[in-house]
Amino acid sequence: MSCSRGSDGSPVAPGESTKGSDVGLRPFLAAGVDPVSNCTVPTVPPADSVNLVTRKYATVNGLPMKLDLAYPKRGGPHPLVVVVHGGHWNADTRVSVRNVIRLLAGQGYAAAAPDYRLAAAPNNVFPAAVQDVRCAVRWLKANGSTYGVDVVNVASYGFGAGGHLASMLGTSSDVAGLDGACATPGSPAVNAVVSLAGTHDLRDGAPMSPELLSDITNFLGAPPSDVPQAAALASPLVHVGSSDPDYLLIQRTLDPLNPVAQSRNMKAALDAAGVPATLVELTGSGHSFNPFGSSRSMRVSACTIMAFLDQQLR
Repeated sequence: MSCSRGSDGSPVAPGESTKGSDVGLRPFLAAGVDPVSNCTVPTVPPADSVNLVTRKYATVNGLPMKLDLAYPKRGGPHPLVVVVHGGHWNADTRVSVRNVIRLLAGQGYAAAAPDYRLAAAPNNVFPAAVQDVRCAVRWLKANGSTYGVDVVNVASYGFGAGGHLASMLGTSSDVAGLDGACATPGSPAVNAVVSLAGTHDLRDGAPMSPELLSDITNFLGAPPSDVPQAAALASPLVHVGSSDPDYLLIQRTLDPLNPVAQSRNMKAALDAAGVPATLVELTGSGHSFNPFGSSRSMRVSACTIMAFLDQQLR
């Protein structure tokens, strides 16, 4: 802080591979977590083994904004992971990542998935989604202790558009003009960020495919070239500062929607600011991948995510 297809992380078509140690992983490191390619990959636990509740975190334009919260049945307080769904900023809901929050709850975390206003509606363009996610974090910090949540140790996590919104929580929590009318006071800052195939620079001239440009235009309400100030305000990379939380970035090298240069440039900006960050590049085409895949080629994603969360929040 100046301080998707596949958006639910569900299994996708085979053919994934990685660059790295024993599986071709190519880590890009700057005092971040070391990539891990061997672990017991977590799976979604039985539904009755964790608690799952739905709560309203705000009312916007007369409509209730809800989140799902999954958390262990015993012990606590449990570190919190805020899981932001993807879907090009204009599709999907919190339900699409329900298995992700249940999986994390099975590993001893509290995990929340908020709905946010989708840009498919004309009145919901930026900064609506950012305002909503920030408000959800505030609500969780204010009310999480009721559910055994450790409201001090909080990470954001997201895939695709969700990776962008998770990244905005990391670098722009202190930026004016992004709060909206949230009724819950407090800071939306997080302690760590996991951004999977996230878009970090929405400005005109940034790396983007024609489809991503269309998505960004829809999200901003106009092409980024027409609204340069909004495009900059909506870009996590623009807000990078030395006090930002640690980052884990994971992306495919041949992502046809969101070029891998988005993650590489974000990593470079974090490095320049002295912020610990790790970028793990996965070879293969396609925007979507299963972050918690158990195949040998995908294990590095799941193992590194869990190692990073454990390092940052426990």
